[in-house]
Amino acid sequence: MRSSLFRSPAIHPPIIACFPILSLYAINAESVEIGELALPSAVALALVGLVWAIAARGLHSGARGALFASIAALAFWAQSYVMLALGQLWPAAGTGGALAVAAVSVLAVVAATRGLMRSNGNLVDPTRIANAVALAALAIVLLTGAPALWRVASQSEVDRDRPSPETASALGGKPDIYLIVLDAYGRADELAEHFDFENGLAERLTRLGFFVADQSVSNYNHTATSVPSLLNFDYIPNLTKDPSLLTLGRLVRRNAVARTLAPLGYEFVACASGYNVTECPAADRYLEPTPPFRLFGRELRPSDFELALLGKTPVEPWLRRSEEASPYVQHRRRILHCLDSLAELASDPKPTFTFAHLLAPHEPFVFGPLGEDVSPYDLRFNVARIYRDADLPDTPGQVGPDYARRYRDQIRFVSDRVEAVVEEILRRSPEEPIIIVQGDHGPYGFSPDIRRARFPILNAIRLPGTAERALYRSITPVNTFRLILRRHFGLALDRLEDRSFVDSPDAATRRFVPARPADLGEPAPRRRAP
Repeated sequence: MRSSLFRSPAIHPPIIACFPILSLYAINAESVEIGELALPSAVALALVGLVWAIAARGLHSGARGALFASIAALAFWAQSYVMLALGQLWPAAGTGGALAVAAVSVLAVVAATRGLMRSNGNLVDPTRIANAVALAALAIVLLTGAPALWRVASQSEVDRDRPSPETASALGGKPDIYLIVLDAYGRADELAEHFDFENGLAERLTRLGFFVADQSVSNYNHTATSVPSLLNFDYIPNLTKDPSLLTLGRLVRRNAVARTLAPLGYEFVACASGYNVTECPAADRYLEPTPPFRLFGRELRPSDFELALLGKTPVEPWLRRSEEASPYVQHRRRILHCLDSLAELASDPKPTFTFAHLLAPHEPFVFGPLGEDVSPYDLRFNVARIYRDADLPDTPGQVGPDYARRYRDQIRFVSDRVEAVVEEILRRSPEEPIIIVQGDHGPYGFSPDIRRARFPILNAIRLPGTAERALYRSITPVNTFRLILRRHFGLALDRLEDRSFVDSPDAATRRFVPARPADLGEPAPRRRAP
């Protein structure tokens, strides 16, 4: 028996245990650092090794133990996919459905154990088959992720470490600079027409001394491209040849605005966003709520990748409803913590550049009009598409009533809170600050051509002194910091042509196609200044 097993060693348990981890990484290789594989892979290997050792002892065979470990790993990971399919067929399954799936998985493992205990034959062939299946699955994963891995590995150093413009000395003091990016906050005229939403931030910020560019549109129709362009005051093809999410995230973390201001004594402060492309944990100060996980008294901060893996395990239905660890609870806390922290920075004597990307009023919709918790705890947490399949009618691009109502409720709360935060910043600041409040793109589509909704955005800027005179109604985000750094800090930055591009979220096929006039919405009528 030993010689037969030696000729066909069992290698399938570690592969099967790590397969979902590698599969998730292969799909997201362009947005996840490869180092994030280390911890979950180590945990998976340790657990499957422990199960293998215990089973081998109990079943009196290393080959039986290996097959048991692989069956147990399959049962563990398969529950998430079964629950996902069950949720499509039976939306009200909830915790009861999760318990039923877990019970079936346990029964399957028990049945497999009985079968292995009764097996007295040679296990070389079953082991070879399990090895072959595991290796085939691994090969598929590697082939799936190979193009993305190659693009990341072949990325040039110039793209990775683009130098910032030469810094000039400050001309008008060192005011605090606040960049508040409100995800999917559309332009006032579009919100009034298509969402029946009046008195948003555009009107309120005008009364607080902001210049509102009421013909502004985004340069790109996705957060992953619009925010790096804003923070590096240039168009993406000029910043990198590889517009993968990993590269775009690096452009945000090492953005030209923060690097330009650093020699002037500015601290870079970033709020936790919950979206990996705009996360800047290595900023001089990183503002985040207390993590929900603790181990031996130490706080654990799982990455987005690790949280996504947890969502593929049997703990997902309970995690979703947890009062502490639920992704919905954490999403709300992250937004509220950022809003609460912004005004406190105004009292800091050191000049700061603060970047706050709030994933609101973008879905998921977790705030009612008064800030009450309206999180859909029965649905899996998904920042990107949580309501669209369920709430939208068949007509392409049309907003369903539930989406429109939830978006309107959430944007009302966001508008109230941001207005209060801006008022508090202005009250506390010893020197008049620079404040930019922008949408990165508009809300979901409301026309047969979905792209039209994505471009018209809120764009409100408050500058000290007479610098505001350089602003204009159709300014786009790419020129925001070009104007500020030129007018207030004396940098030789020319204004770029304001252009908008439609891009695909898939880096492998991403192309930047100039947006048509019809994509950008009708320009707002000129209004008399109050």
